[in-house]
Amino acid sequence: MMTHIFFASHDTRLFKSTRPLLPFFLYLTASAQLFATTLKFSPERTAFYRDESPTLNVMVDGDLPEQGILEIKLGDRQIHRGTALPGKNAIPVPAHLFRSGNHELTARLLDAEGKELTSQSLKIQLASRPSGDALQNWLWCSGVWEHKKNTDFFKMHGFDFVGGPVLPYSTAENPDRSPEALGKAFRGVQETMNGLLADGLLVAAIPNAGLWYREFTLFPPEGEDVKYANASRNGEEYYNPFNPTVAQKQNEANRHFLEALKDFPNFTIAWTDMEHQDNLLKPNRNKEGREKMAKALGFTEEEVGPPDFVAEKVISDQDRKYRLMKYIFQGGNGVHAALQRMVDMVKKYRPDVLTMTDPYR
Repeated sequence: MMTHIFFASHDTRLFKSTRPLLPFFLYLTASAQLFATTLKFSPERTAFYRDESPTLNVMVDGDLPEQGILEIKLGDRQIHRGTALPGKNAIPVPAHLFRSGNHELTARLLDAEGKELTSQSLKIQLASRPSGDALQNWLWCSGVWEHKKNTDFFKMHGFDFVGGPVLPYSTAENPDRSPEALGKAFRGVQETMNGLLADGLLVAAIPNAGLWYREFTLFPPEGEDVKYANASRNGEEYYNPFNPTVAQKQNEANRHFLEALKDFPNFTIAWTDMEHQDNLLKPNRNKEGREKMAKALGFTEEEVGPPDFVAEKVISDQDRKYRLMKYIFQGGNGVHAALQRMVDMVKKYRPDVLTMTDPYR
Protein backbone atom coordinates (compact mmCIF):
# COMPACT_ATOMS: atom_id res chain seq x y z
CA MET A 1 0.00 0.00 0.00
CA MET A 2 1.35 3.43 -0.97
CA THR A 3 -0.30 6.65 0.21
CA HIS A 4 0.72 10.17 -0.81
CA ILE A 5 -0.56 13.27 0.94
CA PHE A 6 0.16 16.82 -0.11
CA PHE A 7 -0.93 20.13 1.28
CA ALA A 8 -1.95 23.15 -0.73
CA SER A 9 -3.19 26.32 0.85
CA HIS A 10 -5.24 29.18 -0.46
CA ASP A 11 -7.00 32.19 0.99
CA THR A 12 -10.64 33.00 0.33
CA ARG A 13 -10.67 36.54 1.69
CA LEU A 14 -7.79 38.54 0.28
CA PHE A 15 -8.73 42.10 -0.70
CA LYS A 16 -12.37 40.92 -0.83
CA SER A 17 -11.41 38.56 -3.60
CA THR A 18 -11.99 34.87 -4.08
CA ARG A 19 -8.77 34.49 -6.01
CA PRO A 20 -7.05 31.29 -4.78
CA LEU A 21 -3.66 31.41 -3.16
CA LEU A 22 -1.24 28.49 -3.18
CA PRO A 23 1.32 29.14 -0.48
CA PHE A 24 2.75 25.69 0.06
CA PHE A 25 2.59 22.02 -0.67
CA LEU A 26 3.61 19.25 1.67
CA TYR A 27 3.94 15.67 0.54
CA LEU A 28 3.70 12.66 2.82
CA THR A 29 4.22 9.08 1.71
CA ALA A 30 3.05 6.10 3.73
CA SER A 31 3.80 2.46 3.04
CA ALA A 32 2.36 -0.57 4.82
CA GLN A 33 5.81 -2.12 4.78
CA LEU A 34 8.14 0.86 5.12
CA PHE A 35 6.96 4.37 5.96
CA ALA A 36 8.92 6.85 3.88
CA THR A 37 8.16 10.55 4.36
CA THR A 38 9.09 13.27 1.93
CA LEU A 39 8.44 17.00 2.19
CA LYS A 40 7.92 19.27 -0.80
CA PHE A 41 6.89 22.90 -0.65
CA SER A 42 5.52 24.88 -3.55
CA PRO A 43 7.39 28.13 -4.31
CA GLU A 44 4.66 30.26 -2.83
CA ARG A 45 3.24 31.41 0.50
CA THR A 46 4.12 30.20 3.99
CA ALA A 47 3.24 33.48 5.76
CA PHE A 48 -0.24 34.91 6.35
CA TYR A 49 -1.96 37.82 8.01
CA ARG A 50 -4.06 36.76 10.99
CA ASP A 51 -7.19 38.29 9.41
CA GLU A 52 -6.86 36.13 6.30
CA SER A 53 -8.88 32.93 5.94
CA PRO A 54 -6.49 30.34 4.53
CA THR A 55 -7.80 26.94 3.56
CA LEU A 56 -5.49 23.98 3.75
CA ASN A 57 -6.10 21.56 0.91
CA VAL A 58 -4.84 18.14 1.89
CA MET A 59 -4.55 15.98 -1.22
CA VAL A 60 -4.49 12.26 -0.53
CA ASP A 61 -3.30 10.07 -3.38
CA GLY A 62 -2.85 6.30 -3.33
CA ASP A 63 -4.22 3.37 -1.34
CA LEU A 64 -5.81 4.67 1.84
CA PRO A 65 -6.07 2.48 4.93
CA GLU A 66 -9.63 1.37 5.56
CA GLN A 67 -11.40 4.07 7.64
CA GLY A 68 -8.20 6.13 7.63
CA ILE A 69 -8.21 9.32 9.66
CA LEU A 70 -6.60 12.63 8.78
CA GLU A 71 -5.58 14.82 11.70
CA ILE A 72 -4.23 18.37 11.42
CA LYS A 73 -2.77 20.40 14.28
CA LEU A 74 -1.47 23.94 14.41
CA GLY A 75 0.89 23.94 17.34
CA ASP A 76 -0.82 21.92 20.07
CA ARG A 77 -4.31 22.80 18.87
CA GLN A 78 -6.19 20.34 16.71
CA ILE A 79 -7.87 22.14 13.82
CA HIS A 80 -9.16 19.08 11.98
CA ARG A 81 -9.83 15.41 12.54
CA GLY A 82 -11.95 13.39 10.15
CA THR A 83 -12.10 10.70 7.55
CA ALA A 84 -9.19 10.86 5.13
CA LEU A 85 -10.72 11.14 1.68
CA PRO A 86 -9.00 10.33 -1.58
CA GLY A 87 -8.16 13.52 -3.46
CA LYS A 88 -8.66 16.94 -1.90
CA ASN A 89 -9.53 17.45 1.76
CA ALA A 90 -10.28 21.18 2.31
CA ILE A 91 -9.35 22.24 5.85
CA PRO A 92 -10.05 25.83 7.02
CA VAL A 93 -7.27 27.25 9.18
CA PRO A 94 -8.53 29.64 11.91
CA ALA A 95 -5.53 31.99 11.69
CA HIS A 96 -7.27 34.64 13.83
CA LEU A 97 -7.15 32.30 16.85
CA PHE A 98 -3.36 32.24 16.90
CA ARG A 99 -0.80 34.83 17.86
CA SER A 100 1.61 36.44 15.45
CA GLY A 101 4.84 34.54 15.11
CA ASN A 102 6.15 31.15 14.02
CA HIS A 103 3.88 28.12 14.22
CA GLU A 104 4.24 24.47 13.40
CA LEU A 105 1.63 22.73 11.31
CA THR A 106 1.45 18.95 11.74
CA ALA A 107 -0.45 16.43 9.63
CA ARG A 108 -0.98 12.82 10.74
CA LEU A 109 -2.45 9.92 8.82
CA LEU A 110 -3.98 7.38 11.22
CA ASP A 111 -5.55 3.97 10.76
CA ALA A 112 -9.00 3.06 12.10
CA GLU A 113 -7.57 2.27 15.55
CA GLY A 114 -5.82 5.61 15.75
CA LYS A 115 -2.34 4.28 15.09
CA GLU A 116 -0.13 6.79 13.32
CA LEU A 117 0.96 5.66 9.88
CA THR A 118 2.95 8.76 8.97
CA SER A 119 3.26 12.41 9.92
CA GLN A 120 5.02 15.52 8.81
CA SER A 121 5.45 19.07 10.09
CA LEU A 122 5.70 22.43 8.37
CA LYS A 123 6.57 25.83 9.81
CA ILE A 124 4.31 28.74 8.89
CA GLN A 125 4.27 32.37 10.03
CA LEU A 126 1.35 34.55 11.10
CA ALA A 127 1.43 38.33 11.39
CA SER A 128 -0.92 41.24 12.06
CA ARG A 129 -1.83 43.28 9.01
CA PRO A 130 -0.54 46.89 9.12
CA SER A 131 -3.34 49.27 10.09
CA GLY A 132 -5.38 50.49 7.15
CA ASP A 133 -6.19 53.70 9.08
CA ALA A 134 -2.58 54.72 9.57
CA LEU A 135 -0.83 57.30 7.38
CA GLN A 136 1.48 55.16 5.29
CA ASN A 137 5.07 56.35 5.06
CA TRP A 138 7.10 55.35 2.04
CA LEU A 139 10.80 56.03 1.57
CA TRP A 140 12.66 55.86 -1.76
CA CYS A 141 13.84 52.30 -1.51
CA SER A 142 15.34 49.96 -4.02
CA GLY A 143 15.50 46.26 -3.39
CA VAL A 144 16.33 44.16 -0.37
CA TRP A 145 19.79 44.19 1.09
CA GLU A 146 20.65 42.14 4.19
CA HIS A 147 17.09 41.23 5.24
CA LYS A 148 17.14 41.97 8.98
CA LYS A 149 19.16 45.14 8.51
CA ASN A 150 16.64 46.32 5.95
CA THR A 151 13.51 45.71 8.01
CA ASP A 152 15.02 47.04 11.24
CA PHE A 153 16.12 50.25 9.50
CA PHE A 154 12.68 51.03 8.10
CA LYS A 155 10.82 50.11 11.29
CA MET A 156 13.20 52.14 13.46
CA HIS A 157 12.57 55.23 11.33
CA GLY A 158 8.80 54.87 11.32
CA PHE A 159 8.25 53.63 7.78
CA ASP A 160 5.57 51.12 6.82
CA PHE A 161 7.17 50.16 3.50
CA VAL A 162 10.36 48.33 2.73
CA GLY A 163 12.26 47.84 -0.51
CA GLY A 164 11.08 44.47 -1.73
CA PRO A 165 12.27 42.09 -4.42
CA VAL A 166 13.83 43.35 -7.63
CA LEU A 167 13.10 41.44 -10.82
CA PRO A 168 15.76 38.68 -10.79
CA TYR A 169 18.81 39.34 -12.96
CA SER A 170 22.30 37.96 -13.42
CA THR A 171 25.78 39.49 -13.58
CA ALA A 172 27.26 36.37 -15.18
CA GLU A 173 28.59 36.62 -18.73
CA ASN A 174 26.53 33.61 -19.79
CA PRO A 175 23.75 33.28 -17.22
CA ASP A 176 21.78 30.09 -16.76
CA ARG A 177 18.34 30.74 -18.23
CA SER A 178 17.02 27.20 -17.94
CA PRO A 179 13.50 26.67 -16.52
CA GLU A 180 15.12 25.24 -13.39
CA ALA A 181 17.30 28.32 -12.88
CA LEU A 182 14.38 30.69 -13.48
CA GLY A 183 12.21 28.68 -11.10
CA LYS A 184 14.83 28.97 -8.39
CA ALA A 185 15.20 32.72 -8.95
CA PHE A 186 11.49 33.42 -8.65
CA ARG A 187 11.12 31.13 -5.65
CA GLY A 188 13.66 33.44 -4.05
CA VAL A 189 11.26 36.32 -4.70
CA GLN A 190 8.54 34.46 -2.82
CA GLU A 191 10.82 33.55 0.07
CA THR A 192 11.63 37.25 0.49
CA MET A 193 7.95 38.19 0.39
CA ASN A 194 7.11 35.59 3.05
CA GLY A 195 9.79 37.00 5.33
CA LEU A 196 8.70 40.61 4.84
CA LEU A 197 5.05 39.76 5.47
CA ALA A 198 6.01 38.09 8.74
CA ASP A 199 7.97 41.25 9.67
CA GLY A 200 4.79 43.32 9.31
CA LEU A 201 6.01 45.59 6.50
CA LEU A 202 4.40 46.51 3.21
CA VAL A 203 6.49 45.99 0.11
CA ALA A 204 7.51 48.06 -2.89
CA ALA A 205 8.70 45.59 -5.55
CA ILE A 206 10.61 46.55 -8.70
CA PRO A 207 9.54 45.07 -12.08
CA ASN A 208 11.18 45.38 -15.50
CA ALA A 209 10.79 49.00 -16.67
CA GLY A 210 11.62 48.19 -20.28
CA LEU A 211 14.95 49.95 -20.89
CA TRP A 212 17.93 48.94 -18.76
CA TYR A 213 19.98 46.00 -20.00
CA ARG A 214 20.29 44.52 -16.48
CA GLU A 215 16.56 43.93 -16.28
CA PHE A 216 16.73 41.76 -19.40
CA THR A 217 19.67 39.52 -18.48
CA LEU A 218 17.42 36.49 -17.89
CA PHE A 219 15.07 37.39 -20.77
CA PRO A 220 17.35 38.90 -23.44
CA PRO A 221 15.79 40.34 -26.62
CA GLU A 222 17.61 39.30 -29.76
CA GLY A 223 17.34 40.43 -33.34
CA GLU A 224 17.53 43.56 -35.45
CA ASP A 225 17.10 47.02 -33.93
CA VAL A 226 16.79 45.84 -30.31
CA LYS A 227 19.57 48.12 -29.01
CA TYR A 228 18.75 51.75 -28.29
CA ALA A 229 19.81 54.26 -30.98
CA ASN A 230 20.64 57.90 -30.20
CA ALA A 231 20.94 57.90 -26.40
CA SER A 232 22.46 61.03 -24.87
CA ARG A 233 25.01 58.88 -23.04
CA ASN A 234 25.61 55.27 -21.99
CA GLY A 235 23.63 54.06 -24.96
CA GLU A 236 25.09 50.55 -24.66
CA GLU A 237 23.08 50.10 -21.44
CA TYR A 238 19.65 50.36 -23.05
CA TYR A 239 17.27 48.44 -25.23
CA ASN A 240 14.88 50.01 -27.73
CA PRO A 241 11.47 50.11 -25.98
CA PHE A 242 9.64 50.63 -29.29
CA ASN A 243 10.91 47.30 -30.66
CA PRO A 244 8.27 44.50 -30.60
CA THR A 245 10.83 41.89 -29.46
CA VAL A 246 11.94 44.09 -26.58
CA ALA A 247 8.30 44.64 -25.62
CA GLN A 248 7.68 40.89 -25.72
CA LYS A 249 10.66 40.15 -23.48
CA GLN A 250 9.71 42.88 -21.03
CA ASN A 251 6.23 41.38 -20.74
CA GLU A 252 7.65 37.89 -20.36
CA ALA A 253 9.95 38.97 -17.53
CA ASN A 254 7.20 40.86 -15.73
CA ARG A 255 4.75 37.99 -16.18
CA HIS A 256 7.13 35.70 -14.31
CA PHE A 257 7.63 38.36 -11.64
CA LEU A 258 3.92 39.01 -11.12
CA GLU A 259 3.15 35.29 -11.00
CA ALA A 260 5.54 35.14 -8.05
CA LEU A 261 4.13 38.26 -6.35
CA LYS A 262 0.41 38.18 -7.08
CA ASP A 263 -0.82 36.30 -4.00
CA PHE A 264 1.04 38.34 -1.39
CA PRO A 265 -1.17 40.97 0.30
CA ASN A 266 1.92 42.91 1.44
CA PHE A 267 2.78 43.60 -2.22
CA THR A 268 1.44 47.15 -2.30
CA ILE A 269 3.60 49.22 -4.66
CA ALA A 270 5.25 48.43 -7.99
CA TRP A 271 7.99 51.01 -8.26
CA THR A 272 10.89 51.58 -10.60
CA ASP A 273 13.84 53.96 -10.51
CA MET A 274 13.63 55.56 -13.95
CA GLU A 275 16.76 57.69 -13.56
CA HIS A 276 17.89 56.14 -16.83
CA GLN A 277 15.71 58.60 -18.69
CA ASP A 278 18.34 61.22 -17.79
CA ASN A 279 20.48 59.54 -20.47
CA LEU A 280 17.72 59.65 -23.10
CA LEU A 281 17.35 63.35 -23.85
CA LYS A 282 17.32 62.85 -27.61
CA PRO A 283 14.60 61.34 -29.80
CA ASN A 284 14.75 57.62 -30.35
CA ARG A 285 16.29 56.95 -33.79
CA ASN A 286 15.46 53.28 -34.08
CA LYS A 287 13.20 52.28 -36.94
CA GLU A 288 10.01 52.42 -34.92
CA GLY A 289 11.13 55.59 -33.12
CA ARG A 290 11.80 57.49 -36.35
CA GLU A 291 8.45 56.39 -37.78
CA LYS A 292 6.64 57.61 -34.68
CA MET A 293 8.54 60.92 -34.72
CA ALA A 294 7.67 61.63 -38.35
CA LYS A 295 4.02 60.71 -37.76
CA ALA A 296 3.65 62.78 -34.58
CA LEU A 297 5.56 65.89 -35.74
CA GLY A 298 5.45 65.81 -39.51
CA PHE A 299 9.25 66.06 -39.59
CA THR A 300 12.31 64.30 -38.22
CA GLU A 301 15.17 65.52 -36.05
CA GLU A 302 17.31 66.39 -39.09
CA GLU A 303 14.55 68.67 -40.44
CA VAL A 304 14.21 70.98 -37.43
CA GLY A 305 15.77 74.05 -39.06
CA PRO A 306 16.43 77.47 -37.46
CA PRO A 307 14.40 78.91 -34.55
CA ASP A 308 11.00 80.46 -35.34
CA PHE A 309 11.17 83.75 -33.41
CA VAL A 310 8.03 85.84 -32.99
CA ALA A 311 9.86 88.45 -30.86
CA GLU A 312 13.34 88.93 -29.51
CA LYS A 313 14.28 85.72 -27.66
CA VAL A 314 10.67 84.48 -27.95
CA ILE A 315 9.88 81.47 -30.11
CA SER A 316 6.58 80.45 -31.64
CA ASP A 317 4.54 77.58 -30.20
CA GLN A 318 5.09 75.96 -33.57
CA ASP A 319 8.88 76.23 -33.39
CA ARG A 320 10.19 72.88 -34.52
CA LYS A 321 12.92 72.63 -31.90
CA TYR A 322 10.37 73.40 -29.17
CA ARG A 323 7.93 70.82 -30.55
CA LEU A 324 10.71 68.24 -30.85
CA MET A 325 11.78 68.70 -27.23
CA LYS A 326 8.19 68.41 -26.01
CA TYR A 327 7.83 65.25 -28.08
CA ILE A 328 10.96 63.73 -26.51
CA PHE A 329 9.86 64.51 -22.94
CA GLN A 330 6.32 63.28 -23.58
CA GLY A 331 7.42 59.88 -24.84
CA GLY A 332 9.54 60.28 -27.95
CA ASN A 333 12.45 58.57 -26.21
CA GLY A 334 10.34 55.48 -25.47
CA VAL A 335 10.27 55.83 -21.68
CA HIS A 336 6.50 56.21 -21.52
CA ALA A 337 5.84 53.20 -23.73
CA ALA A 338 8.09 51.03 -21.56
CA LEU A 339 6.53 52.23 -18.30
CA GLN A 340 3.00 51.75 -19.63
CA ARG A 341 3.73 48.11 -20.41
CA MET A 342 5.01 47.65 -16.88
CA VAL A 343 1.86 49.24 -15.45
CA ASP A 344 -0.42 47.17 -17.68
CA MET A 345 1.16 43.91 -16.53
CA VAL A 346 0.99 44.88 -12.86
CA LYS A 347 -2.68 45.90 -13.14
CA LYS A 348 -3.53 42.70 -15.00
CA TYR A 349 -2.47 40.68 -11.97
CA ARG A 350 -3.14 43.15 -9.14
CA PRO A 351 -5.39 46.13 -9.93
CA ASP A 352 -5.06 47.31 -6.32
CA VAL A 353 -1.28 47.81 -6.47
CA LEU A 354 -0.02 51.39 -6.84
CA THR A 355 2.44 51.85 -9.70
CA MET A 356 4.90 54.74 -9.66
CA THR A 357 8.34 55.97 -10.62
CA ASP A 358 10.56 58.88 -9.63
CA PRO A 359 9.79 62.10 -11.55
CA TYR A 360 11.57 63.25 -14.65
CA ARG A 361 14.51 65.42 -13.67
